[in-house]
Parts: sequence; structure tokens; C-alpha cells
Amino acid sequence: MKPLSMSFYAGVCGWALARAHARSGDAVAIAAYLGKSDKFDASITDFSLRYADQNEQDYQAFADAVRSGRLEAIEGLQTDGNAERFKETGPASERRFRL
Repeated sequence: MKPLSMSFYAGVCGWALARAHARSGDAVAIAAYLGKSDKFDASITDFSLRYADQNEQDYQAFADAVRSGRLEAIEGLQTDGNAERFKETGPASERRFRL
């Protein structure tokens, strides 16, 4: 995906996500649906902890790939209007992005 397309796509995804999160429901109906037990609280807490653990594992795998040279990462990139210089290189299984 070219940088301009990626930027547009990210913007549309962000808008859709924000709109979905901004929708609020009827507090009474939600409370009635969840009930008085703490099952939902425990479930969302468990999910959040597992999600955080997975995020850390994913980042570690990313950092390991960069350190091994399997994936190239460039630090300090800025969006300065020169997006046309952005190029995708390498096979899809080991995608590298470089300026």
C-alpha cells in the first residue's frame, strides 16, 4: 500500500473506531444485561491482562526480528510531506519498509 493510501486508510479506520466507541447505550439496559455478579468485571480484567501480555510478546518478537536483521526498522522518521520517498521492499513474509 502506498503511503498516501495508507494514510487515508488509517484515517478512515480511526474515524470508524472512534464512532463505534462513541456510541453509548442505555445505562439501565446495560446494567440489567450485565446483572449484579462480578463475572463481567472478572472477564474484562482477565482479557485485559492477557491482551497486555500478548502485546508485550508481540513487541518482543518485533524487536527480536529487528535485532536479527530479519526486519528493518528506521528510528526517528517524521511525516514531513515526503511520503512519496517511502518504498516497500522484500517479500510479503518479511516486509521491510525503508526511506
